[in-house]
Amino acid sequence: MMSQLKTIRQHVVVTILLLVSFMITSGCAQQPANKKQDFAQIQETYNQRSLDSLSKRYRELQQIPGHFQGGEWDPLVDEWMGEKHRIMQALHYKLKQKYSTVPEIRKLLGEPNWEVTKGHLFFSELNSHCQDDQVTVYDVFFWRGQTDFLFFGSDGLNVLCLDWWHAGE
Repeated sequence: MMSQLKTIRQHVVVTILLLVSFMITSGCAQQPANKKQDFAQIQETYNQRSLDSLSKRYRELQQIPGHFQGGEWDPLVDEWMGEKHRIMQALHYKLKQKYSTVPEIRKLLGEPNWEVTKGHLFFSELNSHCQDDQVTVYDVFFWRGQTDFLFFGSDGLNVLCLDWWHAGE
């Protein structure tokens, strides 16, 4: 009788573990995504990924035309704290630790969506973030089109600053 109870308990434990595992992987047991500590914990896992892994995933996500680039709304690329946003935040985090050269950044992220040079109307707006007189060009990489993006200021070769532009809606 005791061995039967032990076997039943083991089966119950295994069943519960399988159920919990299923719920977590299917999203049923995830906590609401609007808690700041949850965002920070999730972002930290992205920040731990390799630069190559992040840049590869960024390039894949860039191929998805979300709402802000004339396509249908796609949570992966359009949502605040969606995967593309988190990937770009992790790229920002990693690249900010050690500024690189323009060729290195372009090797990682591809060609920028915009290249803003002195004389362009938007140059002074971007320059107000970096405030570096040596910056002559900004490479802009879209998150949500022209609304929100990551940008790098350079002297044409060396990256001197990087920052986010958010529309603030």
